Amino acid sequence: MHAKTVLIALLSILPAACATQRVTVSPSEPHGIVLVKQSNIPQNIFPVILTRIDGRNLPNTLADAGNLPIAGLGGSLPTSRGAFWLAPGKHQLRVMPVFSEHANALHGVSRRRHQPGNLSVEIEEGKRYLIGAKLEGPTFNDWQPIVFAVTDIKGYKKPEKL
Repeated sequence: MHAKTVLIALLSILPAACATQRVTVSPSEPHGIVLVKQSNIPQNIFPVILTRIDGRNLPNTLADAGNLPIAGLGGSLPTSRGAFWLAPGKHQLRVMPVFSEHANALHGVSRRRHQPGNLSVEIEEGKRYLIGAKLEGPTFNDWQPIVFAVTDIKGYKKPEKL
């Protein structure tokens, strides 16, 4: 009976502990924005799905990449979220590439899941970071996650300190 009481007590504080360890911040706090979905991507750069920030899995990004629309497997993106507000400072990002059917034919890629890539980004307040997968060789095994553009956030105003 004592073990059951301890277990219930631990389970009751778990949500509160998890809530204090946020990965993203509110737009009303100092922030930069990481974008993984954009329409104008340069040639040989492909979209990515952000699956982890600072070692923490993101909800609804399907860390099990088996359902990703990569390498001709079909399906849909596991999350509609393409923008992430992060506090200024260094962050570790883990991404999965999303290669298109057209690119698959050009590069002769096999129909398989690709390994995730890790990227370290120094986020500055008021900046927007566009993240993608860059091909660095003749096959889709030769890719790296990159920041392919950094721009100012239009209309960004530094939040007032309380």
